[in-house]
Amino acid sequence: MSSMDLSPFAEAASDQLTADDLMGGPRTIKITRVVGDEDTKRVSIYFEGDGGKPFRPCKTVVRVLMALWGKYASEYAGRSVTLYRDPDVEFGGLATGGIRISHASHITETTKVVVMKTRGKKVPLSVKPLEVAPQADPPKPRQTPEEWTDGYIAKVAACEKIEDLMALQSDSAKALAKLQADKPELHECATNAGAKRAGELQAAEPVQETFDA
Repeated sequence: MSSMDLSPFAEAASDQLTADDLMGGPRTIKITRVVGDEDTKRVSIYFEGDGGKPFRPCKTVVRVLMALWGKYASEYAGRSVTLYRDPDVEFGGLATGGIRISHASHITETTKVVVMKTRGKKVPLSVKPLEVAPQADPPKPRQTPEEWTDGYIAKVAACEKIEDLMALQSDSAKALAKLQADKPELHECATNAGAKRAGELQAAEPVQETFDA
């Protein structure tokens, strides 16, 4: 019998990410944008896969973010943090639990930030560097035969010596053969361009005069 994960059923019904949503464990989020509300003085941090429920950090967490990354929110997009539920966070004298940060990208060492826990009492919070796996470069789109032919003809026109043209034709022999099989009309354009440029380069070569002894 398979074991059911109950954490999704414990998530609070809310328009924002809450500490109760993290009862199943920490969550690493990648920030997409940060929006501030001047009326409420609240910050909404949107992230990949937020489902329309942004993370609205308390002032303590905002201060931690500023200590880690600086005060300009426009620089936060693309950065990541690991959020967890701290059961010792108090509100109104009760330990209600709250969201805290355990790891953050774009820092090189563990950073300690002193924050206010209760009135007159400060505590240090430690945030460790978050190792984010580098994203692989997206595959380059394959060139169409038309695009390859245009590029080849441009390279032919750029050849300044007959030797350069011959080297280009040699390096492109396999691609030209495939072009001849798949797109003979394009192959004709490419070979005609090569022949024309060869004639131009040969005509431009200086004529060496010979003298009889």
